[in-house]
Amino acid sequence: MAIRALTLSIMASGLAHTTALADAVTDTDGDILSCTTQDYRAMEARLDAPDTEPTPLYKLSIMDAFVSMCPDRIEMPYVARRAARAALDAGDPARALALYQIALYQGAPFDRSDRLDYMTTLVETGASNRAWALRDQEVARWIEEIELRGIADIETERLRDGYLHHVSFTAVDPDFQQTDVWLAVPFAGGWPAAIVRGSDQKRTALRRMVSGNRALAYEHLDLVRCRGRTTLTQNDDGLGRVDVEAIAEETARSYLQRPDVYYDYGDGEPVSTCFDAHRLFVSPDPRNALSLSGVRTY
Repeated sequence: MAIRALTLSIMASGLAHTTALADAVTDTDGDILSCTTQDYRAMEARLDAPDTEPTPLYKLSIMDAFVSMCPDRIEMPYVARRAARAALDAGDPARALALYQIALYQGAPFDRSDRLDYMTTLVETGASNRAWALRDQEVARWIEEIELRGIADIETERLRDGYLHHVSFTAVDPDFQQTDVWLAVPFAGGWPAAIVRGSDQKRTALRRMVSGNRALAYEHLDLVRCRGRTTLTQNDDGLGRVDVEAIAEETARSYLQRPDVYYDYGDGEPVSTCFDAHRLFVSPDPRNALSLSGVRTY
């Protein structure tokens, strides 16, 4: 019981050094003590403690301690994945890489955002080639996902500096109504970028505050990058008369000449990652998507 109390004390204080913890989880005979559900709950309680500022470094220390002390717990791979994200937020990509590798080796599930964060970690720790190989796998996964859902037509064009995948959706998410996506993927290093035609309902509502009912058909064409979005063109009457495809291809060619590769950050500052993955890799859920049959303008 004294050893367990010491373990929880270390976890609560946020000390996450593996070598220091090794002695704390063994008894006087050197046998390793198994963690229990109570240890996991204690970790979560520390993360949610109302009297402590939940800084990335604090969260990293708490979760890193659990990963070090409780390697056999079923929750450990999931905690390692979360701790890796906290390490990026704390400006420590090297620690993030170690934690992501633990999570991957132990079989923690990764969603698209997790995989993009892992790619960022690889780039920032000097493993860019591996990151861009995973980028290509992610693009292939996205295309396969769309094909299996059966809600789009896909065409791929080889440009001078990369591939351009044009996805024309036959059904759209009701909130974003993204009808077309052109995803530009560099041949060499660099993040993908998407040119997206849509009619975001929140943006439409704001537009109607200015233009009234004239904005009911409002559409926009955006350049979506890992760290932001730029409106290329927009129209209250829709983009049916705009050569959207020409704008998209011109934008893609320009981006592929100088794609985003690294993002600057200072020591101890959050490592910039690729956010809003659902805007970059558009893939409506067919369970709630709205059919565009007979509605498309081109």
